[in-house]
Amino acid sequence: MIDTGEGSLGQHLRAAREARGWTREEVATRLKLPVRLIARIEADDYQGMTQGVYLRGYLISYTRLLGLPAAHAERVADLHTETTPIVATGTVPRSRYLLDRYSVTATYLILTGLILGPTVWFAATRGGIEQSLVRTTPLDTAALQTPAASSAPDSIAALPVEVAPAPLAPPRIEAPPPVVASMAPFSTRPATAPAPSPAPAAEGGRTLVLKVSQASWVEVLDADGKRLEYGLLQAGTERSYRSERPLSVRLGNADGVELQADGAAVDLAPYRRANVAHVRVFGPDATVARIEP
Repeated sequence: MIDTGEGSLGQHLRAAREARGWTREEVATRLKLPVRLIARIEADDYQGMTQGVYLRGYLISYTRLLGLPAAHAERVADLHTETTPIVATGTVPRSRYLLDRYSVTATYLILTGLILGPTVWFAATRGGIEQSLVRTTPLDTAALQTPAASSAPDSIAALPVEVAPAPLAPPRIEAPPPVVASMAPFSTRPATAPAPSPAPAAEGGRTLVLKVSQASWVEVLDADGKRLEYGLLQAGTERSYRSERPLSVRLGNADGVELQADGAAVDLAPYRRANVAHVRVFGPDATVARIEP
């Protein structure tokens, strides 16, 4: 038996089921499981359910159906699961192992060589041809001017002509930009940070307080059906809710919960049925009223 806080997992499941008003037959129908299996789970009897996949599935499905955390079910399944031994069914020869491991890599290398080899050879050959053509092209301008120079008379010698450099223009001096004096006084005080915006005012409404002295399953709904609280609260827990509209409260263990509406204690005895209280607070007709299932 695994103790999860206050009571075992089976006790928590049973309390949550009774808080909802469900029988074991209804739970078995919803989960599509035998009724005796539901009874064994609530009694923490896991004999014959040591296979991890089955026991884990049963417990998690049951906890999710009741809206309880699945962590407790995970721990119980881990502690009651037997490890299945691993049995080797055969061996692989080393030659077959090496072939299966390196055959794919060798195939990729061969295909890469077949594709890249001709491409590199073609690029290298084409580049060599272009370089040969470049080398055979006459680019010497002096050779092109040789016939013109030879047609001149031998008696006339080419004299060098000196070209006088053009006079340099005087550097341009740009006037500095005008200085404009400002008559505004300098501030020596540091800039102040903007004033912080006022904090929003606290929301108004009526106050509901739950003080739990014993572990109890609690559900609190607002007027729109939104869950404000849903789950198993441990002893010593205190919850406070503020609302301007009616709230629906369901307590699985009414003896272990103290209910206060606007600071006044509420007697839950008139609203209980089999230690389960289901009331509406802050209604238009009365502060506390019974909610029939």
